[in-house]
Amino acid sequence: MTRLVEDVLAVFTDDDIEVEDAGLACLILSNLLVGKSIPQDLWTEEKRAELAYRWVPVMPRSVNPGDVVRVKEDAYAPTSKMARHNGMTGTVVALRRGVVVSYTGFAGGSGLGVTHPPAALERRVPVPHLASDRSSR
Repeated sequence: MTRLVEDVLAVFTDDDIEVEDAGLACLILSNLLVGKSIPQDLWTEEKRAELAYRWVPVMPRSVNPGDVVRVKEDAYAPTSKMARHNGMTGTVVALRRGVVVSYTGFAGGSGLGVTHPPAALERRVPVPHLASDRSSR
């Protein structure tokens, strides 16, 4: 165990590392070693944003262009050509014989986006108590 701790802290012995960064690493490591979670004030913006929203199944007529959606993890069978879309997040760009989703940075095709049946998708909705906290900042 001591060797593992030394290995984690070894990257902070470099001369280019600030003292504050090393102290932060020790704080995070000490919390994790005793089974505590990382304090919320140290969370990244992405992590905070994840908690401000939850994913709910898409129902017919419940999404509009511009909405953020995610393909369910098990939407397509592993042997299907569409399986690579499982778990991907994108934006609704159109509603044409299904929901057309465009993925940012996805190099898997051309055109407007990929059409999914509504049953294969989840939409992102704000968590009421956290969304009001975020808007007050």
